[in-house]
Amino acid sequence: MNEDEVWACSMATVRVLAEMIVAGDSGISVEERSAFSIAAKTVVQTINDNLDDAEDIRSEADELEALGRIISVDFLSETGSLLERASDLDERKEPFSASAPEVRKFKNGSDDDDFDIDSLFKGLTER
Repeated sequence: MNEDEVWACSMATVRVLAEMIVAGDSGISVEERSAFSIAAKTVVQTINDNLDDAEDIRSEADELEALGRIISVDFLSETGSLLERASDLDERKEPFSASAPEVRKFKNGSDDDDFDIDSLFKGLTER
């Protein structure tokens, strides 16, 4: 495979192709299993380098697990890599929502008291 080429398909596409080959009378050969393994690893690398949506990445990890069951290959390391990337993306989003400014209500005296906002700024005009 040319290193400059990018595998631009989803893991579901690879899985469906594997299902079609396995469904045939001859099953899957060692060479085909190896080719699917290489293709899956290439897709994983492309996903890790290009996708930035945690849910999409988790979906791709599920598809990779399904592909592994179909072709009898353990993609534990690759699945772990995808799930770690998804988790990292989730962590990056959390601080933004957690650090939102707290809305506080200021209270001067009791609720029955009238509040004179002009008195807060009186000192500024006397300079």
